[in-house]
Amino acid sequence: MNRHARRAAAAKQKSQAGYRSRLAAAFTSGALRIEPGTVGHVTVLHDDDCQIDAGRCTCRPDIIRRTGSTVEIIDEEGAVEERPLS
Repeated sequence: MNRHARRAAAAKQKSQAGYRSRLAAAFTSGALRIEPGTVGHVTVLHDDDCQIDAGRCTCRPDIIRRTGSTVEIIDEEGAVEERPLS
């Protein structure tokens, strides 16, 4: 693999790590909505070996939002799946 291909692969891998892009995709697509004048909370569960404390997320964390009697799970593409709270 030449230098250009290595850099492209590294950039692609770097953009796939973390959680911000998944949250942005969920909001942009309309799958995750917050009504005006309200506050929404999501829980980001990082892996034990993630370097988020150093300022950069290096894992693919689980992202969930609890809304009343349901839990919304944000997947890898930013789609939201609702599950009943048990």
